[in-house]
Amino acid sequence: MTTNYDGGRTAHSQFKIVVSDDPSRPNDKGSCDIDFGEPQAEFLRNVQLIVWDEVLNSHRKDIDAVNLMLQQLMGSTEPFGGKVIVFGGDFRQIPPVVPGADEVGVCAATFQASALYKRFRHVELQRPVRDADDPEYSAFVDSVGDGTAQAFPGHDGSGDLIKVPAFVPHTTDCDDLIRFVYPDLRALCSTPHMYAGHAIMCTTNARVNEFNDAIVDAMDPANVATLRSYDRIDTNEAGADLHGEVLDMLGHRPGVPPHTLRLFPGALCMIMRNMDVKRRLVNSTKCVVESIDRNVVAVRLVGAPHTGDPILVPRICFKQRLNRYDQRSPDVTRMQFPLQLCYAITLNKSQGQTLKCVGLDLRDDSFSHGHTYVGFGRVRDRGSIMILVRDHRVNGANEAFVVNVVYETLMPNL
Repeated sequence: MTTNYDGGRTAHSQFKIVVSDDPSRPNDKGSCDIDFGEPQAEFLRNVQLIVWDEVLNSHRKDIDAVNLMLQQLMGSTEPFGGKVIVFGGDFRQIPPVVPGADEVGVCAATFQASALYKRFRHVELQRPVRDADDPEYSAFVDSVGDGTAQAFPGHDGSGDLIKVPAFVPHTTDCDDLIRFVYPDLRALCSTPHMYAGHAIMCTTNARVNEFNDAIVDAMDPANVATLRSYDRIDTNEAGADLHGEVLDMLGHRPGVPPHTLRLFPGALCMIMRNMDVKRRLVNSTKCVVESIDRNVVAVRLVGAPHTGDPILVPRICFKQRLNRYDQRSPDVTRMQFPLQLCYAITLNKSQGQTLKCVGLDLRDDSFSHGHTYVGFGRVRDRGSIMILVRDHRVNGANEAFVVNVVYETLMPNL
């Protein structure tokens, strides 16, 4: 994560990678929108070392686009224009998201599928750091990531399952999970920074929204502000109608704030856009809401000093296609605060984080390589995590079973 590094930036921000996650145009090539006469290009000319962490979560087209841009910038045919590049990543983590793709399509989008992959020298880190103080739990997490955990046949059409060790607590009750992660809901308002390292993690945005809504519902209604977006349809050729259900549906997409955003003073949020790198207003940065107005929300970044003025976050525009799978579908422009509650987050969003306390919701099965591994791997020890499963995934011996997806194609022979 960018927020793990002082002065760090996302690859999309640093290299101005053109974002193209349009599932209706799967053959679009990546590109970098950098003017070679601008200061950012001059900075890249002079830089001697580029460190790109979590690179295995990036689409290979983005990496290829950066390679081509640096070659053109430096006037060199050497990979990345002759720059020294250090890539970091975990092959067991979640690969890039490719909407609608199967295993073959996902693997084709990874860096391992790029011709550049074989040009790199591979170095494997051997010693665990995050969970080193709990070797038994660490060994379990590694077995999940490597796909070596013992598999048991499922009886509900889900395929093979793995058994969660008895030393990892589990529940079938959502309220139990919330109480484990947030034992004092009143403290969420009075001492929000105390819970900045806590999170409920889910496989889908729909589950994330359910938990975040439950947290807001537990607050004093007098303190909750309801902020609705301003939405405009750019064309109506397809006869689209922006009724309430459509507006809410758009908010279930990754990177798009909800039509109805409910906030309260003390709420923990994540920033959803790169807004000001120097002030650390970058994507996925956690912040605490201090005050709320119709057109501006005052926040303070988690970990920032409590002295000085808070940061004012305005509404900004988000543009997306009404039907992501149809190029003829009209665009919708949403003006909303680039904030989302982060009491619950997706497994994809959690990558790179080390958390103090995690509630892992696996009622919906993991559906991509690395999902289950990332979920279990965010904490330092067994006492910092509880999992939520459906009733039928707990047997008579009170043992919990979950789905674990590992694509062998993505696991290297180091």
